[in-house]
Amino acid sequence: MFGRPIEGKGRYWGARAIYHGYAHGYYIDLLPDRQTFEPASDADPDMKARKQFFKWIEKKALPWLRKEVKRQALGQDSYQVLEFREGNRVLQACPNGSYGYLYIGVRED
Repeated sequence: MFGRPIEGKGRYWGARAIYHGYAHGYYIDLLPDRQTFEPASDADPDMKARKQFFKWIEKKALPWLRKEVKRQALGQDSYQVLEFREGNRVLQACPNGSYGYLYIGVRED
């Protein structure tokens, strides 16, 4: 599983993103082979809700995260957890002191 684990039983999307800190403008690079989604599409009975979940990630959660890492000047060596909640959805992200990754998890319950 890629990303930051978040407890729950609903949909989950996670990513181990490449994180470029101060020298590169706090850029987050999401790579398709470092992402996880649960449940798998054939096990997800509500495709409309699934699409809404991904739309929320793309249009709200990730734009918030990109702004927040810059606003807080989040260091690549940090263990600080950034969190964004809206309704039954939550995004958490943390570099875990990795000097190059940002572990992102999004849960919908």
